[in-house]
Amino acid sequence: MANWKIQDISPPKKIEKNIEEPKKRVKRKSTRLPGWFKIGVLPLLILVVVLVGAVHVFFARANVTLWPEVRQVKLLEPIVAEVGRAKLDKEEQIIPAHTLTEEKSATRLFPASSSTIKENRASGTIRVFNAYTTTPQNLLVQTRFVSEEGKLFRTPVKVAIPGKTQKQGKMVPGFVDIEIIAAEAGEDYNIGASNFSLPGLSGSALFTVIYGESLGPMTGGSERTVSVVSEDDIEKAKDSLIEELTGNVIEDLLSRVPESMVATKDSLAINVTEAESLIGAGAELDQFNVSVSLVATLFMFPKSDIDTLVNTFLARELEDGERIFEDKNEINFQQIKLSKDTKTANVDLFIGATIYQYLDPTELKIKLRGKSKTEAESILASYNIFNQTELALWPFWLSSLPGSIDRLEIQVIVD
Repeated sequence: MANWKIQDISPPKKIEKNIEEPKKRVKRKSTRLPGWFKIGVLPLLILVVVLVGAVHVFFARANVTLWPEVRQVKLLEPIVAEVGRAKLDKEEQIIPAHTLTEEKSATRLFPASSSTIKENRASGTIRVFNAYTTTPQNLLVQTRFVSEEGKLFRTPVKVAIPGKTQKQGKMVPGFVDIEIIAAEAGEDYNIGASNFSLPGLSGSALFTVIYGESLGPMTGGSERTVSVVSEDDIEKAKDSLIEELTGNVIEDLLSRVPESMVATKDSLAINVTEAESLIGAGAELDQFNVSVSLVATLFMFPKSDIDTLVNTFLARELEDGERIFEDKNEINFQQIKLSKDTKTANVDLFIGATIYQYLDPTELKIKLRGKSKTEAESILASYNIFNQTELALWPFWLSSLPGSIDRLEIQVIVD
């Protein structure tokens, strides 16, 4: 038989597991962005960043303003203008010319500006009696007669008073009518009828027997200020009318100049054919007439020929690195002297020009691009041909210049 061993079978030990109580879950603070921030503010911030970047990349720019050193040049060059000439002779400085001619005449009334005191003496007729003797009594030139009012008059000529005569058994004084003139001007001597004595006979027996009586009032005495035409008045009137007509003819002629030609009031020659006044100096008038006639000849020159001459003359004045600022050129014509046939004129051509130091803008842009603002200002300061420089960046917070020369702008201001 099989050897069976019977063993007690013990039940398995119960393994006790150390089961810990579950830990309480700690509620962590959420780091997620609020919905309103994600929906509203965040996209806006992103947009701002994108825009700022775009501005820096695509729109940033720099403006450089330069004020170069300048100098003024004034030239007076003699040229010859010939009517009918075909083309410019630059060497001989002979330029073709065309002319416009116009005549003007006018008569104007001008005021007299001078004045004088006009004096008139009163005068009249008196009858002078001689009751002293039968022989004539002679009165010298300038013999004095005094009226009852004490006004003094004189005889302008020598006078003989007839002697007294006997009529019908009585002695009748001789007499003569004479003119007397007041010793002074003025209305005070315009007196009425009066008796006159001769002060030269005072104290003698003749004083009461030689005397005068006026036949009427003394008149014509006055003292007044009157206008007088002077030589200066006449000359000023002529000059004024010549100037007026010249202004009118300049306006008329310049309005007729073709666009291809150049002419100014200084290229006008005036020939005054008449300037006179029918009133002479000294006339006592408030106003007087002056007549003037003139012939005006306007010389015109081809613009291209004038430009050629001006550039030729100014080129002689340029130094290294200089250019002409053509916007400020001043050109006019002086001292025009016409030939007798008005076909040729000697003209002084005045040229006023501003010359400045030139710098190639592209060359400067290449030096400045991509540089910091401080470096760029240092580069600009290194040029001694500028009186002043100015650097402006956009947007304002940029600290360096754009790298593209297309976004660098150079402005040159010539004062």
